Amino acid sequence: MSAPRQHLLKNKLLNILPEQDFIPLTPHLELVNLPKGTVIARRDERFEHVYFLESGIASVVPVTPDGNQAEAGIFGFEGYVPTSAVAGIDSSTHDISIQWDGAAYRMSYENFRVAMEENRNLWKVIIRSIEAFFSPTCLHCSKQRRS
Repeated sequence: MSAPRQHLLKNKLLNILPEQDFIPLTPHLELVNLPKGTVIARRDERFEHVYFLESGIASVVPVTPDGNQAEAGIFGFEGYVPTSAVAGIDSSTHDISIQWDGAAYRMSYENFRVAMEENRNLWKVIIRSIEAFFSPTCLHCSKQRRS
């Protein structure tokens, strides 16, 4: 499989990384199709991959101990999931599933954690993406500041 070309990526996190920080990630990125209904993570279960959506929409759905559910958020190509991976936690606190067919680059949780430790710019972009989940202009602002 050929390495993804950064300038063609739709995922905002991977796209805004400086090239020298993106290149070491490429051997670990695998493009996968995500049909509607695909479950990326289940609450309290270990996950194996971190996903950077290229297309499609996913939902973050908290589940209460008695089984009640409510959609807490949606995201697309501006983020990554599961967000708990940034804290070194290999299980999700929510159910995460695909609502609209899409595709994503995924990497193993282990490779993601190594990259977070070794790549300061990736760490910054990932941390800022958490804020972007609450403010749609955050990544645009951080890109403007970097320029």
